[in-house]
Amino acid sequence: MLHNFIQKNFVLITFYVLFFSQTFGNFGSIYRSGINLYLYDIFALISCVLLLLIIIKNKIFEVNLPFLILQTLFGFLILVSLFSYSLLGYEESMKAILYLIRFGVYFFLLYFVYLIIKSSLVSFVSFKNLLTANFIFLVFLCFVQWVFFQDLGVFEKFGYDPHFNRLVGPFMDPNFLGFFLVLYLIINAPFIKSYFILYFGSILILLTQSRSALITFFGFIIFWIIYKRNIHYFLVLLIMLFGIFGSQIISRIEHTSRANDSVNLRFESYQNGLNLAYFSDYLGIGMNNYKVYQKSFLMTFNDTNSSNFNDSSWISVMVFGGVIAVFLLFLFFLSLTTSISGFVVFAIIFINSNIINSLFYPPLMFYILLTMYLYYLKKS
Repeated sequence: MLHNFIQKNFVLITFYVLFFSQTFGNFGSIYRSGINLYLYDIFALISCVLLLLIIIKNKIFEVNLPFLILQTLFGFLILVSLFSYSLLGYEESMKAILYLIRFGVYFFLLYFVYLIIKSSLVSFVSFKNLLTANFIFLVFLCFVQWVFFQDLGVFEKFGYDPHFNRLVGPFMDPNFLGFFLVLYLIINAPFIKSYFILYFGSILILLTQSRSALITFFGFIIFWIIYKRNIHYFLVLLIMLFGIFGSQIISRIEHTSRANDSVNLRFESYQNGLNLAYFSDYLGIGMNNYKVYQKSFLMTFNDTNSSNFNDSSWISVMVFGGVIAVFLLFLFFLSLTTSISGFVVFAIIFINSNIINSLFYPPLMFYILLTMYLYYLKKS
Protein backbone atom coordinates (compact mmCIF):
# COMPACT_ATOMS: atom_id res chain seq x y z
CA MET A 1 0.00 0.00 0.00
CA LEU A 2 2.76 2.44 0.97
CA HIS A 3 4.64 1.62 -2.22
CA ASN A 4 1.56 2.34 -4.35
CA PHE A 5 0.96 5.60 -2.47
CA ILE A 6 4.55 6.75 -3.07
CA GLN A 7 4.42 5.74 -6.73
CA LYS A 8 1.12 7.55 -7.40
CA ASN A 9 2.39 10.70 -5.74
CA PHE A 10 5.66 10.50 -7.67
CA VAL A 11 3.75 10.25 -10.95
CA LEU A 12 1.48 13.15 -9.95
CA ILE A 13 4.50 15.33 -9.07
CA THR A 14 6.05 14.40 -12.43
CA PHE A 15 2.82 15.51 -14.12
CA TYR A 16 2.82 18.83 -12.28
CA VAL A 17 6.44 19.57 -13.21
CA LEU A 18 5.82 18.49 -16.81
CA PHE A 19 2.63 20.54 -17.32
CA PHE A 20 3.92 23.64 -15.54
CA SER A 21 7.17 23.58 -17.53
CA GLN A 22 5.21 23.50 -20.81
CA THR A 23 3.08 26.45 -19.67
CA PHE A 24 6.22 28.34 -18.64
CA GLY A 25 6.97 28.57 -22.36
CA ASN A 26 9.69 30.93 -23.56
CA PHE A 27 10.10 32.29 -20.04
CA GLY A 28 12.05 29.07 -19.57
CA SER A 29 14.53 29.80 -22.34
CA ILE A 30 17.96 28.49 -21.35
CA TYR A 31 20.03 28.90 -24.50
CA ARG A 32 19.28 30.62 -27.81
CA SER A 33 21.68 30.20 -30.71
CA GLY A 34 21.82 27.75 -33.62
CA ILE A 35 19.93 25.30 -31.39
CA ASN A 36 17.44 26.73 -28.87
CA LEU A 37 17.10 24.99 -25.50
CA TYR A 38 14.11 25.39 -23.17
CA LEU A 39 13.09 24.05 -19.78
CA TYR A 40 10.00 22.44 -21.30
CA ASP A 41 12.14 20.29 -23.63
CA ILE A 42 14.36 19.10 -20.78
CA PHE A 43 11.42 18.15 -18.55
CA ALA A 44 9.59 16.56 -21.49
CA LEU A 45 12.56 14.27 -22.15
CA ILE A 46 12.98 13.39 -18.46
CA SER A 47 9.23 12.80 -18.04
CA CYS A 48 9.11 10.62 -21.15
CA VAL A 49 11.79 8.30 -19.74
CA LEU A 50 10.29 8.23 -16.21
CA LEU A 51 6.74 7.55 -17.40
CA LEU A 52 7.93 4.80 -19.76
CA LEU A 53 9.73 3.06 -16.88
CA ILE A 54 6.63 3.32 -14.67
CA ILE A 55 4.41 2.00 -17.48
CA ILE A 56 6.72 -0.99 -18.04
CA LYS A 57 6.98 -1.67 -14.30
CA ASN A 58 3.20 -1.64 -13.86
CA LYS A 59 2.60 -3.57 -17.10
CA ILE A 60 0.05 -1.08 -18.39
CA PHE A 61 1.51 -0.73 -21.87
CA GLU A 62 -1.16 -0.91 -24.55
CA VAL A 63 -0.63 -1.42 -28.26
CA ASN A 64 -3.60 0.12 -30.06
CA LEU A 65 -4.20 1.59 -33.50
CA PRO A 66 -3.05 5.16 -32.65
CA PHE A 67 0.20 3.79 -31.20
CA LEU A 68 0.89 1.57 -34.23
CA ILE A 69 0.32 4.49 -36.61
CA LEU A 70 2.48 6.76 -34.42
CA GLN A 71 5.30 4.22 -34.38
CA THR A 72 5.07 3.84 -38.17
CA LEU A 73 5.09 7.62 -38.68
CA PHE A 74 8.14 8.16 -36.51
CA GLY A 75 9.98 5.21 -38.05
CA PHE A 76 9.28 6.55 -41.53
CA LEU A 77 10.56 10.03 -40.58
CA ILE A 78 13.76 8.42 -39.26
CA LEU A 79 14.31 6.59 -42.54
CA VAL A 80 13.71 9.70 -44.66
CA SER A 81 15.95 11.77 -42.39
CA LEU A 82 18.79 9.23 -42.42
CA PHE A 83 18.78 9.22 -46.22
CA SER A 84 18.74 13.01 -46.28
CA TYR A 85 21.51 13.43 -43.68
CA SER A 86 24.03 11.75 -45.99
CA LEU A 87 23.75 14.84 -48.20
CA LEU A 88 24.40 17.30 -45.36
CA GLY A 89 27.37 18.25 -43.21
CA TYR A 90 27.89 17.05 -39.63
CA GLU A 91 26.65 20.26 -37.95
CA GLU A 92 23.39 20.46 -39.91
CA SER A 93 22.81 16.74 -39.44
CA MET A 94 23.15 17.03 -35.65
CA LYS A 95 20.68 19.93 -35.52
CA ALA A 96 18.21 17.96 -37.62
CA ILE A 97 18.59 14.84 -35.43
CA LEU A 98 17.84 16.89 -32.30
CA TYR A 99 14.62 18.19 -33.89
CA LEU A 100 13.67 14.65 -34.88
CA ILE A 101 14.27 13.46 -31.30
CA ARG A 102 12.16 16.33 -29.93
CA PHE A 103 9.31 15.47 -32.32
CA GLY A 104 9.42 11.83 -31.18
CA VAL A 105 9.66 12.70 -27.48
CA TYR A 106 6.47 14.78 -27.53
CA PHE A 107 4.44 12.35 -29.60
CA PHE A 108 5.35 9.34 -27.44
CA LEU A 109 5.24 11.34 -24.18
CA LEU A 110 1.56 12.17 -24.64
CA TYR A 111 0.82 8.52 -25.38
CA PHE A 112 2.41 7.68 -22.04
CA VAL A 113 0.37 10.41 -20.31
CA TYR A 114 -2.75 8.84 -21.83
CA LEU A 115 -1.78 5.38 -20.50
CA ILE A 116 -1.10 6.74 -17.01
CA ILE A 117 -4.51 8.47 -16.85
CA LYS A 118 -6.34 5.47 -18.30
CA SER A 119 -4.73 3.11 -15.76
CA SER A 120 -5.77 5.46 -12.89
CA LEU A 121 -2.21 5.76 -11.61
CA VAL A 122 -3.22 9.41 -11.55
CA SER A 123 -6.90 9.76 -10.65
CA PHE A 124 -9.04 11.87 -12.93
CA VAL A 125 -9.95 14.13 -10.00
CA SER A 126 -6.26 14.80 -9.35
CA PHE A 127 -5.72 15.37 -13.05
CA LYS A 128 -8.55 17.93 -13.25
CA ASN A 129 -7.09 19.72 -10.21
CA LEU A 130 -3.73 19.78 -12.00
CA LEU A 131 -5.28 21.34 -15.12
CA THR A 132 -7.08 23.98 -13.03
CA ALA A 133 -3.92 24.84 -11.09
CA ASN A 134 -1.98 25.01 -14.35
CA PHE A 135 -4.50 27.47 -15.80
CA ILE A 136 -4.12 29.71 -12.73
CA PHE A 137 -0.35 29.52 -13.23
CA LEU A 138 -0.82 30.56 -16.87
CA VAL A 139 -2.96 33.53 -15.81
CA PHE A 140 -0.19 34.61 -13.43
CA LEU A 141 2.43 34.39 -16.20
CA CYS A 142 0.18 36.40 -18.52
CA PHE A 143 -0.15 39.05 -15.81
CA VAL A 144 3.66 39.22 -15.47
CA GLN A 145 4.03 39.68 -19.24
CA TRP A 146 1.24 42.26 -19.44
CA VAL A 147 2.83 44.36 -16.69
CA PHE A 148 6.55 44.01 -17.44
CA PHE A 149 6.92 42.96 -21.10
CA GLN A 150 4.26 44.87 -23.06
CA ASP A 151 6.65 46.12 -25.73
CA LEU A 152 8.37 43.17 -27.41
CA GLY A 153 10.31 45.50 -29.70
CA VAL A 154 13.22 45.39 -27.24
CA PHE A 155 13.33 41.57 -27.64
CA GLU A 156 13.34 41.64 -31.45
CA LYS A 157 17.09 40.96 -31.46
CA PHE A 158 16.34 37.59 -29.80
CA GLY A 159 14.03 36.56 -32.65
CA TYR A 160 10.65 37.66 -31.25
CA ASP A 161 8.13 39.60 -33.32
CA PRO A 162 7.82 43.24 -32.12
CA HIS A 163 4.25 43.04 -30.76
CA PHE A 164 3.03 45.94 -28.69
CA ASN A 165 0.03 46.20 -26.38
CA ARG A 166 -1.01 42.61 -27.10
CA LEU A 167 -1.18 39.73 -24.66
CA VAL A 168 1.56 37.29 -25.64
CA GLY A 169 1.97 35.55 -22.28
CA PRO A 170 4.88 33.20 -21.56
CA PHE A 171 5.09 32.15 -25.23
CA MET A 172 5.95 35.72 -26.36
CA ASP A 173 3.57 35.20 -29.28
CA PRO A 174 -0.15 36.18 -29.33
CA ASN A 175 -1.12 33.45 -31.82
CA PHE A 176 0.51 30.67 -29.80
CA LEU A 177 -0.98 31.93 -26.55
CA GLY A 178 -4.39 32.42 -28.17
CA PHE A 179 -4.61 28.85 -29.43
CA PHE A 180 -3.20 27.49 -26.17
CA LEU A 181 -6.14 29.17 -24.42
CA VAL A 182 -8.59 27.82 -27.01
CA LEU A 183 -7.28 24.30 -26.33
CA TYR A 184 -7.79 24.94 -22.62
CA LEU A 185 -11.42 25.91 -23.28
CA ILE A 186 -11.88 22.77 -25.40
CA ILE A 187 -10.53 20.61 -22.56
CA ASN A 188 -12.50 22.60 -19.99
CA ALA A 189 -15.88 22.06 -21.70
CA PRO A 190 -16.31 18.31 -21.00
CA PHE A 191 -13.57 17.57 -18.44
CA ILE A 192 -12.88 20.44 -16.00
CA LYS A 193 -16.19 22.33 -16.33
CA SER A 194 -14.95 25.54 -14.69
CA TYR A 195 -16.81 28.74 -15.57
CA PHE A 196 -13.82 30.69 -14.24
CA ILE A 197 -11.67 29.13 -16.99
CA LEU A 198 -14.42 29.70 -19.56
CA TYR A 199 -14.93 33.43 -18.88
CA PHE A 200 -11.37 34.36 -17.95
CA GLY A 201 -9.84 32.31 -20.76
CA SER A 202 -12.15 33.98 -23.29
CA ILE A 203 -11.17 37.46 -22.09
CA LEU A 204 -7.48 36.54 -22.39
CA ILE A 205 -8.06 35.32 -25.97
CA LEU A 206 -9.61 38.72 -26.73
CA LEU A 207 -6.52 40.47 -25.35
CA THR A 208 -4.22 38.51 -27.68
CA GLN A 209 -6.01 40.08 -30.69
CA SER A 210 -5.16 36.89 -32.55
CA ARG A 211 -7.33 36.29 -35.61
CA SER A 212 -6.35 32.62 -35.84
CA ALA A 213 -7.30 32.09 -32.18
CA LEU A 214 -10.63 33.85 -32.68
CA ILE A 215 -11.49 31.70 -35.72
CA THR A 216 -10.90 28.49 -33.78
CA PHE A 217 -12.55 29.93 -30.64
CA PHE A 218 -15.79 30.77 -32.45
CA GLY A 219 -15.72 27.42 -34.25
CA PHE A 220 -15.70 25.51 -30.97
CA ILE A 221 -18.01 27.83 -29.00
CA ILE A 222 -20.74 27.72 -31.67
CA PHE A 223 -20.45 23.92 -31.86
CA TRP A 224 -20.64 23.56 -28.07
CA ILE A 225 -23.69 25.85 -27.86
CA ILE A 226 -25.49 23.68 -30.42
CA TYR A 227 -24.15 20.42 -28.92
CA LYS A 228 -24.85 21.13 -25.24
CA ARG A 229 -27.13 24.21 -25.27
CA ASN A 230 -25.23 25.76 -22.37
CA ILE A 231 -26.29 29.35 -21.57
CA HIS A 232 -22.82 30.24 -20.24
CA TYR A 233 -21.22 29.53 -23.62
CA PHE A 234 -23.87 31.67 -25.31
CA LEU A 235 -23.07 34.56 -22.93
CA VAL A 236 -19.37 34.17 -23.67
CA LEU A 237 -20.15 34.30 -27.40
CA LEU A 238 -21.98 37.61 -26.93
CA ILE A 239 -19.21 39.05 -24.75
CA MET A 240 -16.58 38.15 -27.38
CA LEU A 241 -18.63 39.66 -30.21
CA PHE A 242 -19.08 42.94 -28.32
CA GLY A 243 -15.40 42.84 -27.38
CA ILE A 244 -14.27 42.47 -30.99
CA PHE A 245 -16.31 45.41 -32.25
CA GLY A 246 -15.26 47.55 -29.32
CA SER A 247 -11.52 46.96 -29.59
CA GLN A 248 -8.53 47.15 -31.95
CA ILE A 249 -9.21 43.63 -33.24
CA ILE A 250 -11.73 44.93 -35.76
CA SER A 251 -9.03 47.08 -37.40
CA ARG A 252 -6.72 44.02 -37.60
CA ILE A 253 -9.51 42.10 -39.34
CA GLU A 254 -10.03 44.98 -41.78
CA HIS A 255 -6.29 44.99 -42.63
CA THR A 256 -6.38 41.31 -43.67
CA SER A 257 -6.68 42.19 -47.36
CA ARG A 258 -3.50 44.30 -47.38
CA ALA A 259 -0.62 42.89 -49.40
CA ASN A 260 1.84 43.06 -46.48
CA ASP A 261 -0.56 41.52 -43.97
CA SER A 262 0.60 38.32 -42.25
CA VAL A 263 -2.34 36.41 -43.77
CA ASN A 264 -1.10 37.09 -47.31
CA LEU A 265 2.48 36.33 -46.33
CA ARG A 266 1.26 32.94 -45.17
CA PHE A 267 -0.03 32.15 -48.65
CA GLU A 268 3.42 32.96 -49.96
CA SER A 269 4.84 30.62 -47.34
CA TYR A 270 2.48 27.82 -48.44
CA GLN A 271 3.60 28.19 -52.06
CA ASN A 272 7.25 28.10 -51.03
CA GLY A 273 6.69 24.91 -49.06
CA LEU A 274 4.80 23.20 -51.88
CA ASN A 275 7.60 24.14 -54.29
CA LEU A 276 10.15 22.58 -51.95
CA ALA A 277 8.00 19.43 -51.62
CA TYR A 278 7.88 19.30 -55.43
CA PHE A 279 11.68 19.53 -55.66
CA SER A 280 11.93 16.50 -53.35
CA ASP A 281 9.45 14.56 -55.55
CA TYR A 282 7.07 14.61 -52.57
CA LEU A 283 9.28 12.02 -50.81
CA GLY A 284 10.58 14.34 -48.09
CA ILE A 285 13.90 15.90 -47.17
CA GLY A 286 14.16 14.88 -43.49
CA MET A 287 13.41 16.78 -40.29
CA ASN A 288 14.54 20.42 -39.92
CA ASN A 289 16.25 20.62 -43.31
CA TYR A 290 13.87 23.26 -44.67
CA LYS A 291 16.31 26.17 -44.80
CA VAL A 292 19.25 24.02 -45.90
CA TYR A 293 17.43 22.63 -48.93
CA GLN A 294 16.07 26.05 -49.85
CA LYS A 295 19.64 27.21 -50.26
CA SER A 296 20.75 24.06 -52.10
CA PHE A 297 17.93 24.47 -54.62
CA LEU A 298 18.76 28.20 -54.93
CA MET A 299 15.09 28.97 -54.41
CA THR A 300 14.10 32.60 -53.88
CA PHE A 301 12.11 32.31 -50.67
CA ASN A 302 11.01 35.14 -48.44
CA ASP A 303 12.72 33.99 -45.24
CA THR A 304 10.30 35.98 -43.04
CA ASN A 305 7.67 33.26 -43.17
CA SER A 306 9.74 30.31 -44.35
CA SER A 307 12.70 29.47 -42.14
CA ASN A 308 13.04 26.04 -40.49
CA PHE A 309 9.33 25.29 -40.95
CA ASN A 310 6.36 26.35 -43.03
CA ASP A 311 3.43 28.32 -41.62
CA SER A 312 1.38 25.18 -42.26
CA SER A 313 2.25 22.20 -40.07
CA TRP A 314 0.92 19.85 -42.73
CA ILE A 315 3.01 21.36 -45.53
CA SER A 316 6.00 21.16 -43.15
CA VAL A 317 5.31 17.45 -42.65
CA MET A 318 5.03 17.00 -46.43
CA VAL A 319 8.39 18.71 -46.92
CA PHE A 320 10.04 16.65 -44.15
CA GLY A 321 8.49 13.25 -44.84
CA GLY A 322 6.56 13.51 -48.09
CA VAL A 323 2.94 12.61 -48.79
CA ILE A 324 3.34 9.33 -46.88
CA ALA A 325 4.15 11.20 -43.65
CA VAL A 326 1.15 13.51 -44.16
CA PHE A 327 -1.10 10.50 -44.72
CA LEU A 328 0.21 8.76 -41.57
CA LEU A 329 -0.16 11.90 -39.44
CA PHE A 330 -3.72 12.43 -40.68
CA LEU A 331 -4.49 8.77 -40.02
CA PHE A 332 -3.04 9.09 -36.50
CA PHE A 333 -5.32 12.01 -35.61
CA LEU A 334 -8.27 10.32 -37.28
CA SER A 335 -7.68 7.17 -35.18
CA LEU A 336 -8.08 9.34 -32.05
CA THR A 337 -11.39 10.72 -33.36
CA THR A 338 -14.14 8.52 -31.97
CA SER A 339 -17.05 10.95 -31.56
CA ILE A 340 -18.71 14.00 -33.13
CA SER A 341 -17.07 16.29 -30.57
CA GLY A 342 -13.72 14.61 -31.21
CA PHE A 343 -14.10 15.19 -34.94
CA VAL A 344 -14.89 18.89 -34.38
CA VAL A 345 -11.80 19.20 -32.16
CA PHE A 346 -9.69 17.55 -34.87
CA ALA A 347 -11.12 19.97 -37.47
CA ILE A 348 -10.28 22.95 -35.24
CA ILE A 349 -6.73 21.67 -34.71
CA PHE A 350 -6.34 21.02 -38.44
CA ILE A 351 -7.44 24.58 -39.29
CA ASN A 352 -5.18 26.22 -36.71
CA SER A 353 -2.14 24.10 -37.53
CA ASN A 354 -2.44 25.29 -41.14
CA ILE A 355 -2.35 28.93 -40.02
CA ILE A 356 0.35 29.14 -37.31
CA ASN A 357 2.18 25.78 -37.58
CA SER A 358 1.06 24.86 -34.07
CA LEU A 359 2.15 21.20 -34.37
CA PHE A 360 5.81 22.21 -34.31
CA TYR A 361 5.70 24.47 -31.25
CA PRO A 362 6.26 22.07 -28.31
CA PRO A 363 3.79 23.49 -25.72
CA LEU A 364 1.07 23.63 -28.37
CA MET A 365 1.94 20.18 -29.66
CA PHE A 366 1.74 18.99 -26.04
CA TYR A 367 -1.76 20.38 -25.52
CA ILE A 368 -3.01 19.42 -29.00
CA LEU A 369 -2.10 15.79 -28.36
CA LEU A 370 -3.41 15.96 -24.78
CA THR A 371 -6.76 17.28 -26.04
CA MET A 372 -7.07 14.57 -28.68
CA TYR A 373 -6.12 11.80 -26.22
CA LEU A 374 -8.62 13.05 -23.62
CA TYR A 375 -11.47 12.96 -26.14
CA TYR A 376 -10.24 9.53 -27.25
CA LEU A 377 -10.12 8.34 -23.63
CA LYS A 378 -13.67 9.52 -23.05
CA LYS A 379 -15.01 7.11 -25.67
CA SER A 380 -12.53 4.23 -25.28
